[in-house]
Parts: sequence; C-alpha cells; structure tokens
Amino acid sequence: MIRLNTDGTLDSTFSIGTGTSEPSLIRFIKVQPDGKILVAGYITQLNGVFGRSIRRLNQDGSEDTTFNQSGIDVVFVNSLDIQSDGKILIAAMNLAGFTFVTRLKTDGSNDQGVGQPLLFNGHTVTFLATENKILIGGRFNYTVNQTQYQNLAKLNIDGTIDTTFTASITNSAFDLTVKTTPLAGGKILVWENSTR
Repeated sequence: MIRLNTDGTLDSTFSIGTGTSEPSLIRFIKVQPDGKILVAGYITQLNGVFGRSIRRLNQDGSEDTTFNQSGIDVVFVNSLDIQSDGKILIAAMNLAGFTFVTRLKTDGSNDQGVGQPLLFNGHTVTFLATENKILIGGRFNYTVNQTQYQNLAKLNIDGTIDTTFTASITNSAFDLTVKTTPLAGGKILVWENSTR
C-alpha cells in the first residue's frame, strides 16, 4: 500500500513497513473524518503483527494501536462503510462461518447497542449507509418473526430489521447504489445476477 502526491509521485512520508503477509487480501480502504485510514478484508499480518481483518492506520501509514476490536469475531470483512457520525459499519464472517452485520464505535470497539443479525447461508454481503437506514444486499436468507428476507433488506440505524421494506430479489444482489441526489420517490438502483 502506497500513497501518491497530487502529481502522481510517491509520497515518501507514508509507509506501512513490510505490508501484509500471505495469505492476505485488502478489499477496502476508507479514510475517516480525522484522516486515519481503515483497511479491511482478510489480513493475517500487517507489518509483521498478527491481528484481526480490520485495522486502522495513522496518517503516516503506521498502525494505530489505540484501535480497539474487543467483543467481535472477524475473520473476513465483506463490506465496510463509515456513517456520518464516524461510526464504522462492517459486514463480516466469523470463525464459525456465519456472516453478520454490526457497527463499531469510532475507537473500533463493538457498538453493543446495535443488533448483529446472523445472515445464515450468507456471503458476499455488501451494504450502503444512508441518512437513517442501512441497505444490505448479497446472498443470504434471514428470518424475523416468520418473515423471510432474501438477498436484499433494510436495517434501521439501531440494527433492527425495517419491516416496512420487503424486496423481491430472488438472486444475489451484488451491489447497492443510492445516488447522491435521490431518485424520484426514494427509489433504489440495484445491480443483481438475475434471470428475469
């Protein structure tokens, strides 16, 4: 991982040392409002240090050792987004092979006030944080109060399921897009693998 100056030359003030160790895969890089950098995916070692699959770097590329990840079991991060208040949303897989969605506080600790719906048989889960809702899509089946939500659902900002949103997505929703300027009537554009 490197950083370039505005003219494309290498920024020599940024270095992550020896980088990641095999097998590792960085899938997401997000810059927080304070300039610190989140990296996530599947990370075995970063600069020779074992740890979880979401890490935070200081602006110079060194690892932010204050980033606390207690209370969560994360092996592989499928999706990563930052809310307007700086809290971190992740869709991840745990050691048991279950995919879940949860929220971290700005310091990396688990936001215990948010539910963690396990998306059984789910993987490749992505999401998009809007002002007051969280859209999740991918390939999953999730049942709440005998109602099944398949491949596309909407969560309230506290992590509970939005029961007013029922999508008809029978195949995997690989990407979710909400334009900066909302579509008429709040409609949502969805990219999916479909036979329709």
